[in-house]
Amino acid sequence: MARLLRIPYGDIESLAKEAGYSTRSVSLALRGATNAVAARKIRALAIVKYRAKVCVERELTPEERLEELGMEDEYGRGRE
Repeated sequence: MARLLRIPYGDIESLAKEAGYSTRSVSLALRGATNAVAARKIRALAIVKYRAKVCVERELTPEERLEELGMEDEYGRGRE
């Protein structure tokens, strides 16, 4: 289940700096593209400190997860 969070655009850089990750990592974490420990830490911080709003809570298909991670090729398959 992916929880898609939204914070004000200008806060992404602040959140990235505070969490110690890149803005791309923060963006992917807020979209629910990964469920790593770092992503969970970013989402928790976004909810508590940056008052993130839950936009959608849904299950991502494997193809959507690859696309979010930028790992899908032009034929819709994951890159190796």
